[in-house]
Amino acid sequence: MNNNTDPTPPDAVPPSIATELGQLDGESLRAVLDYGQALLNSRIDPAARIEAGPNEEIVSVEDHGTHTTVIKRQDCADGCDECPHGPYLYHVRSERYVTGEEDLHWAYIGKVVDECTS
Repeated sequence: MNNNTDPTPPDAVPPSIATELGQLDGESLRAVLDYGQALLNSRIDPAARIEAGPNEEIVSVEDHGTHTTVIKRQDCADGCDECPHGPYLYHVRSERYVTGEEDLHWAYIGKVVDECTS
């Protein structure tokens, strides 16, 4: 589906790949994007970049391959009788954008409930 409005591929994209991509329909291009994003995510170790933010305590970090689970507690403000809050569970994965920038995507899962048997 190559036409005059197709963008010029970046120099880092080999011409043979640019030609192949230019011939794909929208559904196939979306599949290629998904696959490319999965490849990038598989090559970036988010666990090594996870740090506690201000007023946070990282309780645990566990790599699961497709994502990293992080359990953390956090303080809110001076004078709060319930601090620290949590612990809270997050799924974290690294995402690299088409611009080359990389960022951690934090997905809040919920409060961690202590399992007690009494």
